[in-house]
Amino acid sequence: MIRITFAYLRVRWGEYALVALAVALIVAALVAQRAVTSSADGAIHDLAHRLGSNMLVLPRDQDVGDFHLQRYGPSVLPDASPVILKSSEIASDIRGSQARLYGHVVVGGRDVLLVGEEGSWPRSPVVGTAPAMLSPSAAGRLGFRPGSIIELNGASLSVAGVMDRPPDGLEDAILVPLVTAQQVLGQPGAINALRLAGCWCRIDVAALGKEVERILPGSRAITVAGVVKAQKGAVATMGRYAMALLIAGSLTVAGLVAALVSAQARRARRDLGLLAAIGVSPSVVAALFVASAGLSGIAGGVAGYLTAIPATRWLSARTLGAAASPSLDLFAFAVIGAGLVAAGAAALATRRAVALDPSEVLRES
Repeated sequence: MIRITFAYLRVRWGEYALVALAVALIVAALVAQRAVTSSADGAIHDLAHRLGSNMLVLPRDQDVGDFHLQRYGPSVLPDASPVILKSSEIASDIRGSQARLYGHVVVGGRDVLLVGEEGSWPRSPVVGTAPAMLSPSAAGRLGFRPGSIIELNGASLSVAGVMDRPPDGLEDAILVPLVTAQQVLGQPGAINALRLAGCWCRIDVAALGKEVERILPGSRAITVAGVVKAQKGAVATMGRYAMALLIAGSLTVAGLVAALVSAQARRARRDLGLLAAIGVSPSVVAALFVASAGLSGIAGGVAGYLTAIPATRWLSARTLGAAASPSLDLFAFAVIGAGLVAAGAAALATRRAVALDPSEVLRES
């Protein structure tokens, strides 16, 4: 049976190759969509985990997605924002605040994230320069070490050290005092992010966010609750699209295979009649079509998964800011699913083809 199947595929390889190509394109789209959705879900979970019980305050015009992809717009908040909040009626609910100014600079022909941060800073190793702390990635990429001098837009920085554990999201960045970043980026008296912390277990965090936005006009307060709510809506929407795409793809594959098998059966009526006349069981004839279609579907599933790998990386890099790859679970889903759909469609299409009266078919011939 196996030899007959492969011999049949050699004869009809062109038709089954077209089916495999169609299956591959559909599987690639399904796998890439599912992989990117899963990666987006994981990224939002990670963001919610990193925010913890904190509140992130951004300029209202700053897109949140762009912010976490390190694309910062021109909108800023006054660097006096922490002082304004500490002197407001909600000061007792805010246990800590951290103001930052993010921006991109070019160092040695390379684009680098520069982050200005409030807080205590180590003494600069070189007199007359501002201290800078580098993430391990930035230090390695730029070739700097403690004591190195960095000239940026008229400001002289000296590397005070390389961080063992950079703050979340700053794995490839240069950290400097806030006033230094404001000078380098040409934004004196400005910040574009403010993180607030507190023990908010027993208060309405959403209401607190509204108060922050009222006290700081032009700001947007982002909480974990808001992130999770947005995540659930996005995942539900993507899930509906994924299910619709899966159904449409499966029906398309089934229709192509059924049309192919039906056409082949009509063309091979005489051969099928001869096989039946010499005693070949109809189930064996049906198995030939089903096996051929199933192998074509499996081949398309493998090709589709392999195509989905670069497609997923390209899509995730542009939508999530980081390249992702489809999991091995999706490989089994693609290959087994495509094979079963193709084989099932072939089985339905061959039911009429094999139910032949050999004498009638031979008379027609």
